[in-house]
Amino acid sequence: MSTLLLLLKGPLQSWGAGEVNRRWTHHHPTKSGVVGLLAAAEGRPRGADLTDLVELTVGIRVDQPGDLLVDYHTVSRYDGVPLPRAEDGKRTQPPKPALQTRRHYLQDAVFLVAVTGGTPGRIGELDTALRRPVYPLFLGRRSCPPSVPVSLGVHAVSLDAALATEPWHAARHHRRKYHDDVVELPTILDDPSGPGETLHDVPVSFDQLTRSYTRRRVRRSTVLIPHPDRRRTPATPPPPPPHDPLALLED
Repeated sequence: MSTLLLLLKGPLQSWGAGEVNRRWTHHHPTKSGVVGLLAAAEGRPRGADLTDLVELTVGIRVDQPGDLLVDYHTVSRYDGVPLPRAEDGKRTQPPKPALQTRRHYLQDAVFLVAVTGGTPGRIGELDTALRRPVYPLFLGRRSCPPSVPVSLGVHAVSLDAALATEPWHAARHHRRKYHDDVVELPTILDDPSGPGETLHDVPVSFDQLTRSYTRRRVRRSTVLIPHPDRRRTPATPPPPPPHDPLALLED
């Protein structure tokens, strides 16, 4: 079994959710975000078929949750012409001179993503594409580029094993908050037959006019990862030999 590991780390990330005027973010990468990242690496146009990427199994580990940042925006035309507004389901709203939006981001977050499945050799192809992407890669939105190479390579282990054995990638300032020998990290995994919760984040199409999503079942769990900086108590040195002040005189 081959599993591709991705390290999603950058100053800002935003994994879309919510209505147009208040752009929420999930607290972890979405499957649509991961699929979009892979599709961009392969150079797929927005209207391309995503079936093979959607069928991949995805698991996420939260190495560093980050903090929420809300960015307030106003949008208007340079010539002062009022902006049209979308219908609210009951009536069409009148144009406004400016629109207000609040865009939510995760700042200083780090996630480990495991991807497996597909036809033989498919995982290796995705690894190659991520190392030489056709389109720029971003962490949910175009304003959120990664700060490190995304691919951590292909590992010959299962998805669960990859999430449980890969070293902790949190920043040092975050690791200082934990003082035990191991740290417990949350995970979110695809689980089609499980009784867990559902997330509405599986892309059908990224086309701007026909963008749509379906649901998937996920399983939330945790893994225990060794703390790389834990200062262990040094071993007790052996007792010194008994002192004999006359030992040097025996020769």
